[in-house]
Amino acid sequence: ERMVLEDLSLRGARFRVFRPNRIEVNEILRIRFTLDDAASTEVAKGVVTKNVVGSAVGVAFFDPQADPILEAYLAARPV
Repeated sequence: ERMVLEDLSLRGARFRVFRPNRIEVNEILRIRFTLDDAASTEVAKGVVTKNVVGSAVGVAFFDPQADPILEAYLAARPV
């Protein structure tokens, strides 16, 4: 299903889905998104849902290890 990534950090993300969703808190999902960097880097992450409000879904990344791609991407973004 398609989504729009609204917020991204080293520990998690928030996205919005277009169709009515049946996602519930504590679900384990795999999300895939493309960064808006020069290479249009594709990122895939295992996540657990932390909150669901309407079409907005907040998730925490499952893998506790540092992700050098996300670290570099976020470090280059304005605060």
